[in-house]
Amino acid sequence: MLLGPIGGPILGGWLIDAYAWEWIFLINLPIGLLALTLAAVVFPKDEPYPAETFDFVGMLLLSPGLATFLYGVSSIPEHGTVANREVWIPASIGLTLIVAFVFHALFRADHPLIDLRLFKNRVLVLANTTMFLFAIAFFGAGLLFPSYFSSCSARRRCSRACTSCRRDWARWRPCRSAGGSWTNAARAMSCSSASR
Repeated sequence: MLLGPIGGPILGGWLIDAYAWEWIFLINLPIGLLALTLAAVVFPKDEPYPAETFDFVGMLLLSPGLATFLYGVSSIPEHGTVANREVWIPASIGLTLIVAFVFHALFRADHPLIDLRLFKNRVLVLANTTMFLFAIAFFGAGLLFPSYFSSCSARRRCSRACTSCRRDWARWRPCRSAGGSWTNAARAMSCSSASR
């Protein structure tokens, strides 16, 4: 997970520089063939089991529940408050469906769509918690990039404007100190800008 984003661009740049851009795709063929060969040799053969029934009730609870909840939450920036009807009604319906799915998965279904009973395993809970915190730290920084770059861009524009103002003020000051009016100084300044 960490080596991919670090090594991928380096390997891709080397392949393009040393060979051609097609090798970004062709490099997957020998790796895929090696993986298939190792899988056939190392992994034990599958033993077929009777098919389990599909959890239609769980699907009908969880899928619209998640979609409706996310729709309600994503409407908050547009309306500016949670108290708006278009925010809290879909969010409440979605949350109710998700809670109903949790009860269905834990107590009613033999083979639920997502088996929440797996979270009784302490190792699984710790592994998922660690991955969740890692994802917040690793990918959450991406949320800060737009505001950071926007701030840098605004600072650069402000710096250019301040430099321009200082340069213009340096031209206006001698005109004013020589007894000219600010209007004449501004006119002279606009003429010199037009000539440039």
